[in-house]
Amino acid sequence: MAGISFYALYSALSMPSGNSGLSSEDLQNLTASSSKLEGYVNMLTERYLVLRVGVATRTYVAYAHRRMWVVHSLRDTKGRGSGVNLTAADEVRLEKLSDSSPSAADNLLETNASLVQDSPKPSTTYHRVDIIPKPWLTTEGTINYPVLYTLLTSLLSTINKNQSIQFSALHELFSMVYSPVALLDLLEILQDLRCVTCEYIGAEMQGRLGLFSKRIAYIVSDKPLRPDFQAHYTATHQSMQRLSLFMLNTRQNHGVFPSST
Repeated sequence: MAGISFYALYSALSMPSGNSGLSSEDLQNLTASSSKLEGYVNMLTERYLVLRVGVATRTYVAYAHRRMWVVHSLRDTKGRGSGVNLTAADEVRLEKLSDSSPSAADNLLETNASLVQDSPKPSTTYHRVDIIPKPWLTTEGTINYPVLYTLLTSLLSTINKNQSIQFSALHELFSMVYSPVALLDLLEILQDLRCVTCEYIGAEMQGRLGLFSKRIAYIVSDKPLRPDFQAHYTATHQSMQRLSLFMLNTRQNHGVFPSST
C-alpha cells in the first residue's frame, strides 16, 4: 500500500463528490502509515480545512462540503449569547467540545459567502457560525457546561462500575441518549482529562484451526491494528477526582455555575 502526501489527502477530501466525506476506515485505506495519516488529519482539522463529523461513524469532510453536516446559526457577541472561551487550564481540545469557532468561522465565511447566502443576515452584534450539532452545544454553538458535565459524569460512572468495558457495550447502554460519534467524542474528552484509558484487544492471526491448534493468543495495543480489534475502556485511579477538578476549575474561570453549588 503506497503512502499519501498532505496535499493528496486534502485533494481526496475536496473532490466534488466529497459531500459525504471519508470515514476513518476509508482514510486508513489510503496509506500504510497510520502515524503520518493521523498527523495530516490533525493539521487539517486544526486549521478548519477539514471537519470531524458523523453520526454512526467518524467522518471527515472538507470545509467546502460542510453544508449537509452543519447548521448555520447566529452568535450574539454582546450580552446574553456571549460565548465562554476555553483556557489552557481546561486541558481539553477545543474541537472535541465544540467544532464551531467564532473567529475561524467568520474568516472562512468571508471567503465562502456564496455557500451561506440562505442564512439570516447578522446584525452588528451577531456573527454567523457553523455548528456541528452535539448534545452539549447550545443553539449558538457555545458549550452548555452543565449538560456536558452530566454526560461526562454518567459515562465515567458507568466505566468505573464496568472496568475494561467494550465500546459496543457502552453504545448499547447509551444508544437512547447520543449517537456513536458523540459517545466517541465524550470518551476522547475523558481520555484527554486522563480519567479513562483505551486499549484495543484482538486475536493473533493464525492459520487454519484444527484439533491440535495452539490456544488463541490475544494482542493488546493502544491503536487498532485491524478492523476486528475491539476498544476497551478502563477508568484510571482517581478518575472522578480529576473530573471534579476540571469542573471546579471551569466554574471558577468562567462562572458557569452559581457559587452555592
